[in-house]
Amino acid sequence: MKKILIILLLLPLLATAQNTFKANIIDEKTKGEIVFQKSCGSCHKMYGNGGNIGPELTGSNRANLDYFLFNVLNPSGEIKTTIN
Repeated sequence: MKKILIILLLLPLLATAQNTFKANIIDEKTKGEIVFQKSCGSCHKMYGNGGNIGPELTGSNRANLDYFLFNVLNPSGEIKTTIN
């Protein structure tokens, strides 16, 4: 019975924590979009937004930190060419 009572008392706290976590994720996403627009978006396009000078970044391997940093620090280090 004590476990049930404790769980019932904690449920509102867990709901609040979950909502705070979701708000932080949205906030981080918005911050990332602002950084992209200011730093990269004038040349690169991602998810349909941005410039047309540099390559499209939507499908790039951004989740791989090593790949991402290598390309940011050495943008010409790996240039993919397409042969038609």
